[in-house]
Amino acid sequence: MKNLEDLSIDFGWCETVTGNGVSKIFEIILMNTKIKTLNLEISGCSQMQMIKFVQNKGNCENLEQLSLDVSYNEIINDEAFTALAHAISSSANSLKIIHLDLNKCPQVTDKGFSNLSESLNSTKFLKEFQIQLSENPNITDIGLECFILSISGLVSLEVVKLDFSGIQNLTDSTLVCMKEEMIRLGHLQTFRLNLSRCNEITSLGIFQLGNLISNLKALKKINLSFPKSLQSIESELHYLSEVISYRCPFINESSIQFEEEELDLFEFS
Repeated sequence: MKNLEDLSIDFGWCETVTGNGVSKIFEIILMNTKIKTLNLEISGCSQMQMIKFVQNKGNCENLEQLSLDVSYNEIINDEAFTALAHAISSSANSLKIIHLDLNKCPQVTDKGFSNLSESLNSTKFLKEFQIQLSENPNITDIGLECFILSISGLVSLEVVKLDFSGIQNLTDSTLVCMKEEMIRLGHLQTFRLNLSRCNEITSLGIFQLGNLISNLKALKKINLSFPKSLQSIESELHYLSEVISYRCPFINESSIQFEEEELDLFEFS
């Protein structure tokens, strides 16, 4: 047990498992090991399970990779996200990879998401960050811009994958913030952004993304997904495809999609 470095546990949709039971398991395991990789699946489970886990995090000073799925949970709220923020902060000096699936957590608001975002400020060695935040009705530009400010300060990031699909309160303001702040990510090689069903985005947002991408000189892979409502704005799409195809010489893999339908970049070049 003491030599255990990789741990994966799946409690997904186990609604009868109690918070105390999960807490006890992690207390025993984490206090007696030096985990480097932790994969935890608790989608569809109760808020208490998540809070108990992070409160009894044990020895996480060596944690390098965290993958956490708490999606499809109508009970998890800002308190749980704040507890998760404390857990991330406690492992900040060792974390290199974070994957968070927070889809469909309707009780979470900008407050909880902002607390989680601010915890990333201390993860100075983070190389890869992935978050799925789709279909969360109480997340707005306020929380998203706080998040963008936090990850933009992590200059060692090489991979960023953001799924904001179906966030109805996301507007061009978030994309303006991306353009102004994420240009600091000089080592970013892979960028994925899903804005499907974000119907408040306009041609201005597309233009801002083009400006951002043109300044990410290390970029090699890019995947963008937009709502179908933007499919007809030819001038901005022409600019975006020109940036990807000609102004970023190191990009070797790229795609633009409109809710599953892929755009031929050269159609607008």
